[in-house]
Amino acid sequence: MKDARGVPVAGGSTQSLEIYEQALRALNVYRGDAVAIIDQALAGDPDFAMGHVLRAQVLVTMWERSVLPGVQAGIARLDTLHGRMNDRERRHARALKLWAAGDWEGHRAELDRLLAEYPRDLLALQVGHLADFFHSDRDNLRGRVARALPAWNREDPGYGFLLGMQAFGLEECGAYGEAEETGRRAIELETEDCWAQHALAHVMEMQARQVEGIQFMEMRRQHWAQEDNGFAFHNWWHTALYNLDQGRPQRALEIYDQGVRPQPSEIRLMMLDAAALLWRMHLRRLDTGKRWEELADAFQRGDENGFYGFNDMHAMTAFVAA
Repeated sequence: MKDARGVPVAGGSTQSLEIYEQALRALNVYRGDAVAIIDQALAGDPDFAMGHVLRAQVLVTMWERSVLPGVQAGIARLDTLHGRMNDRERRHARALKLWAAGDWEGHRAELDRLLAEYPRDLLALQVGHLADFFHSDRDNLRGRVARALPAWNREDPGYGFLLGMQAFGLEECGAYGEAEETGRRAIELETEDCWAQHALAHVMEMQARQVEGIQFMEMRRQHWAQEDNGFAFHNWWHTALYNLDQGRPQRALEIYDQGVRPQPSEIRLMMLDAAALLWRMHLRRLDTGKRWEELADAFQRGDENGFYGFNDMHAMTAFVAA
């Protein structure tokens, strides 16, 4: 069997593969629960190796210690299916083992080797791109996607998402004009590509186009700010920064309460943006009420300290400010 992009899949039923595509798209657009979706396939087809791969790789993109048990359970299940998997699936399994062992560079390198053979593996591309993001590897944010693009064309399912990733890589490398052109092409093809939206938000931030940035974000809210959008908090964060730069701290605080931290979540990715926005207000000596105390308490709970330095640095801003 093959997936929607013609990449071989060793096992699974037609129904399992259809659910896999639904889960992959949920990851692509950061909407819904990709893990819950793929669990539907695994409930009826427990030997579906690519389903276990996708589930574990989605957990990896959280980059938290809390997901380790789920990733390790996926690895253990894949070990039992080793003889039934194809080369691509075994490479995914090796990458997951490296990540779980703390060899994050090895995880990224294994995905690079996988993509050299299977450049149309959209899951590997997105997970690798996010891993490059977590490592601040701007060259590979651009390069990983650029190496795969010649194997794709506009008609391929998911091509627009590649452009969205490429736009962010270009922006991080300072190619703002090309990044904007690529990002706008991406959202033309995939209107709900909130990662491409994010890439364009970065371009406008770097070019001091705050007024235009506010208009751009507000105008397209229906495409990136849905209730089930798992990345909306970060695009709201960019919108808040634009407002803060324009001397509108009250609007920035409203966005904090309604978009950046609408609930007392303990998901680290969401907490980072909350800390990063409040810290900018702290440096401007703005009154943020009791928000720091709530956030510091949330950082103190759980077992994430010492896992990922970027998270720890933001936790420290909360502890200092509180």
